[in-house]
This record gives sequence, C-alpha cells and structure tokens, in this order.
Amino acid sequence: RGLVAQPIPERDGDFPPSVGTGIFVGSKYHAQDVDTLVRLGVTGVLNCASSGIRQLPHDKYEENGIEYQFTNVSEDSHSYPILLNEHGICSRHLKVAHEFYKRIRE
Repeated sequence: RGLVAQPIPERDGDFPPSVGTGIFVGSKYHAQDVDTLVRLGVTGVLNCASSGIRQLPHDKYEENGIEYQFTNVSEDSHSYPILLNEHGICSRHLKVAHEFYKRIRE
C-alpha cells in the first residue's frame, strides 16, 4: 500500500515550510520541536496524521501557549475525502481545521 505522504525517517529540515501568512505545514519532527515552534511564533498545532502522533510534547505546548487539536483522519490515501465528503460537502476534518484556525488567529 502506498502512502500519500511518505514517512521520513530522519529530521526533514529545521523549519516547516510556510504555506501562507503564519501557516506552516510540517512533519511530526517539526511538531515535536517546540523551541522552533516558539521561535516561529506558532500558536497552534493541528495534527492531521492518520494514525495520530502519541509522542507530541503536549505539556510543552501548554507551557508555551500553543494550542493542540487533531482531526482524526482515518487513512493516508489520495482517495480519502479529507476536504470534502462523498457528497461534495465540507468534511468534518476541514470544519475542525477551519474552526481551529479561526480560534487561534483571534
């Protein structure tokens, strides 16, 4: 079975790539590096991993004022409806992401 996002066994760069003003998309390695998140001014981490990441430093997030949210995506597949459901309606994952974004940007 092929994965949409191939796992990277080593750290994949010091900084997660920016995809918009104040929005970064990174790996579990980026999400674990709280010092870098703080330097970048990150105020929220949204976990979109299909299997979840159990080793995230939730205590350090809290200590540094970083909110955590997850979408509980059930599979890593190009056909999985992460943005729109099977009826073409905004998926619950997109709703969670949108509400989280609005909350942390206030």
